[in-house]
Amino acid sequence: MTGFTLVLDSSGQFSKSTQVTGNVYAASYATPTAPELSTAVYDMEAAYNDGAGRATTKPESEYGAPKYAGEIGGKTLGPGVYSFIIDVNISNDVTFSGTSEDVFIIRTSASFIQATNTQVILEGGALAENIFWVSALEYSLAADSHTEGIILAKTAVKFATGASINGRIFAQTAVTLQKVLITQTTC
Repeated sequence: MTGFTLVLDSSGQFSKSTQVTGNVYAASYATPTAPELSTAVYDMEAAYNDGAGRATTKPESEYGAPKYAGEIGGKTLGPGVYSFIIDVNISNDVTFSGTSEDVFIIRTSASFIQATNTQVILEGGALAENIFWVSALEYSLAADSHTEGIILAKTAVKFATGASINGRIFAQTAVTLQKVLITQTTC
């Protein structure tokens, strides 16, 4: 982990930082691995597998695939499970419309690529904690963009300068943040 001023606790199990609320855990810290880290890894893997394994409920004709080649920018999406086998692009604002009970799963066997200065917008009571971005590769958020939801990336998450999220970020390999604002949702 880089980019943080980390101070290793005397236990060797975690670090503290004035830039982070809570503890920072790493697999390379003292043996045995902290149970909090192991639990987080298993929980992320279970959530990813759950999202990746759900049946698609939204037919491609409803959201434009494959005609728009994975472009969801400029669309309003209702609750359900959306599936892609190509990169999902967000080149314009995308809106999630639903109630506080509705769940949205957008998954791809490729990557999510959100362009500069784009927004994920919630309307009608839709909640960030009910939106799941499930990616077999990575989620990339360009500069000055904002997203909502829980990101579950099998490989990496990359946020550029000025990007923000109301949600949570989970990746099995790497998370790269560059002057980013993360507001944690409840789950």
